[in-house]
Amino acid sequence: MKPLTLPDLSTRPFNLSGERKMDAPADVLFQARTKKPDQWLAALEV
Repeated sequence: MKPLTLPDLSTRPFNLSGERKMDAPADVLFQARTKKPDQWLAALEV
């Protein structure tokens, strides 16, 4: 098997952005991200 040669991407910077519609008021989302990160990042109980 021949080794894979990776392309030189140094001249092509990578940019990525994403958006998501959240069904909550902006102040609630702000509080969740700044004051309660443990709840924001917690896994959902199934």
